Amino acid sequence: MIWMSILGYDDKLLLAANGLTGHSAALDHLYVILATWPVYLIPVILLYIWVFFPVFRLNAIRAFGSGLIAWVGFNTVIGWIWYRPRPALKMVGVHELLLHQPDKSFPSDHAAFGMAIAATFILSGQKRLGWFLVFWTLLFSIARVIVAVHYPLDILGGYVVGILTALLINYFGKQVNQYIGQPIILLLRKFRLA
Repeated sequence: MIWMSILGYDDKLLLAANGLTGHSAALDHLYVILATWPVYLIPVILLYIWVFFPVFRLNAIRAFGSGLIAWVGFNTVIGWIWYRPRPALKMVGVHELLLHQPDKSFPSDHAAFGMAIAATFILSGQKRLGWFLVFWTLLFSIARVIVAVHYPLDILGGYVVGILTALLINYFGKQVNQYIGQPIILLLRKFRLA
């Protein structure tokens, strides 16, 4: 009974957020941009760190690995265990601005990817960058609820997966550096990419 009321509240929050759409074509366009493009800044930041801050390359490798494990690993398994359709497939009255493939909604891959990378940087001591990425992930995650690609609980689930993945990567940080990070750097040095 509690779970049903939580899901009902999740539906109400989604409809309230989605109610911000449909009033202005310019705002709707902005919501779509915020829901799709900001996640691509994260790999650009990682590449920037790789090129201009070689001392932080191991942190960048751990962060990227953490994001991939959260997104492609844990989120995929969770989606198999508990499939939740996207809001536009399930709910009546949703103003769909962004056409998305009809795959699982929970947990949010974007939220898990962004939060895993942000938390990994925070745990690695690069707190300013990490907190900037937390803010950045919040920005595009909220936009994904507004355009009805995700429910709010999908986003929260993605955050939890991302943070737990970062904690796991941090716990095994020395092994990750020794057996994954350093070999990647050595390999890329042979191709003059590191």
